[in-house]
Amino acid sequence: MTYLLYDGRIVTVNQLTGARRPAPGNGMTLLEVIIAMVIVSIGVLTVLQSQAETHRLVARTQSHERLAVFAEGIMEKVIASKQIPPDGRMKGSVQPPNEDVTWTAEIKRNSKPDTSALVRIDLTVISRDGVMSLSTERYWP
Repeated sequence: MTYLLYDGRIVTVNQLTGARRPAPGNGMTLLEVIIAMVIVSIGVLTVLQSQAETHRLVARTQSHERLAVFAEGIMEKVIASKQIPPDGRMKGSVQPPNEDVTWTAEIKRNSKPDTSALVRIDLTVISRDGVMSLSTERYWP
């Protein structure tokens, strides 16, 4: 506190300016401010973590959807070819810009004589995002 000499008496700056000291009990203590800051920080961090998790889930869903689209397209190509390679396997990759996607298909004709026109196709699509598998049975006379 600063003291001054005014009209022959010692006074404080607050007395000269008319400023009053806050009454005890008004305002917040440093401990209360720190506790409030910690609570607010925890809330903000929770929201940020939730947003980061949402972003990660959206990215994973998009990559899974991308693989599903490729798998469906490749399956349609295999079905449309109606060819069974001698070893029963077909392999390939997707055209640019998606050259990271490769696929293998196993084609098996049913061994029973009455259902020999029934073919099972097991398709596996692989990319840096993950693996997608599809299976179907078709009638190929």
